[in-house]
Amino acid sequence: MIVSASYRTDIPAFYGDWFRNRIKAGFARVENPYGGKPSTVSLQRHHVDGFVFWTRNIAPFLGVLDEIHAQTYPFIVSHTLTGYPKALESRTADAHQMIKSMRLLAETFGSRVLVWRYDPILITSLTPEDWHLENFAGLARGLRGACDEVVVSFAQIYKKTRKNLDLAASRHGFSWQDPQNGAKRGLIGQLAAIARAEGMRLT
Repeated sequence: MIVSASYRTDIPAFYGDWFRNRIKAGFARVENPYGGKPSTVSLQRHHVDGFVFWTRNIAPFLGVLDEIHAQTYPFIVSHTLTGYPKALESRTADAHQMIKSMRLLAETFGSRVLVWRYDPILITSLTPEDWHLENFAGLARGLRGACDEVVVSFAQIYKKTRKNLDLAASRHGFSWQDPQNGAKRGLIGQLAAIARAEGMRLT
């Protein structure tokens, strides 16, 4: 069993002590987002083939990873890093500090443990295509040798997403757009070339 911990919230950034206690207890209770009874997931070593940790800040969790590694649990870390302006990501830690933490993660556990997520790609007046090319290149240079894969995707504009973007745009004075597929493919191609130059595969 591979345990995703967790796509719903940032356990490494905020709930490291909780996770450490759950490992000691050997199980975790998981709420059903659609209602109904919660389920129990075994975290005993013989039941777990590996963990996938999703985060925007691995730094607070590095000590927990030491303990998990000592108990021979395999794991990978899917780490989002976009370097967006505060108007788009008001609570995200400084990109340079995140690069340091991500590099420390790779130095400690090996470069295959880290997958960088440049996601979601938002095209706004603050972050036009040229901005993404320059920003992505800078982040990729900073992570060269620390990982070999970067995952990208464009923002999916649902009704709630549109409402939130419109509110943020009004509050912070920017505009946004959802580009046509051809423009998206063109940008992805350029990002893929940048990634290859830094020893990464873009997926």
